[in-house]
Amino acid sequence: MRYLLHSMLIFDVKEGTLSTIDAKQKIKLPYPAVLLLDVFCQNAQVLISRDMLMDKAWVENGFRGSGSTLYNSLSVLRKMFSTLGIEYQAIRTQPKVGFAFELTVKPLAEEKTGTQTLFSNNEGPDKTKPEIKSLSPPAANIQSDQTHTQRNASAVTASFFTCFRLFGLCRSSLTQRYILWILVIITLLAALQLGMSYSRDKNGILPASYDLIANNQQCSLLFLGPFTNLYPALSGTEKIEKLAAKYNIDCKTNKAKFYVHTLGGEHKTNNMLNALIVMCIYNSHDDQLISCFNDYSVSVTQNENKS
Repeated sequence: MRYLLHSMLIFDVKEGTLSTIDAKQKIKLPYPAVLLLDVFCQNAQVLISRDMLMDKAWVENGFRGSGSTLYNSLSVLRKMFSTLGIEYQAIRTQPKVGFAFELTVKPLAEEKTGTQTLFSNNEGPDKTKPEIKSLSPPAANIQSDQTHTQRNASAVTASFFTCFRLFGLCRSSLTQRYILWILVIITLLAALQLGMSYSRDKNGILPASYDLIANNQQCSLLFLGPFTNLYPALSGTEKIEKLAAKYNIDCKTNKAKFYVHTLGGEHKTNNMLNALIVMCIYNSHDDQLISCFNDYSVSVTQNENKS
């Protein structure tokens, strides 16, 4: 690609050269400067942020450059423009915003059958400073994000129709499609029903009917069902203290949960109802489950259970 700059210079991207229109002076540019000038020519008179300029010019072309490389390359370009007769600064720096290429740019037609054609240009060299149309980097970034969003949406749509074809829905009859979608809906409803029968806390799945009875410092007591009762003469916090003492748990420094429910009549021992206690220890900082312990040794009398 070749560009006519300010009706005075020709920039040849492929050759990496900058020359006067009469070809009397021709300068070979460093590769990083060639990539920068190419981006400037495609975005003439537009403010481009520093990061966007480096991404468009270098990252997208597989070249790794630093901030110092950028400023060195800009310095080289300014010097070359001055050497070739450009009287004012071709590249303007907008502090804390970016850079703008202030020369007029016109692409040259590609060569065909040994001839070349310039786009119509009846004007002489521009002596007045052209008007700059400011485009702030945030607007350019928004445009880039919208482009990525559109690409992602296209990819999702393509994946959806690929799956559609994979299951043969494109070739199946309308009745077969209805049957398949009905089966999918039934499966989802069944899964939802199964999920509703459980309540998930941060560290696992427990039956949904466990009810929180009391909290004591970092310890909690939970009962399964309305008929579960343990130590009926004690308050909730006293029950926690009794269980904590039984299992040697310090509720000031350890986070524990006691899940309790009374087993059925078939689990009676000497006319006593056995109670199942699941004690779980958690990390006090991030609530991650450390370990759980099952204990069937606690028993309550049948009268206590009924009270």
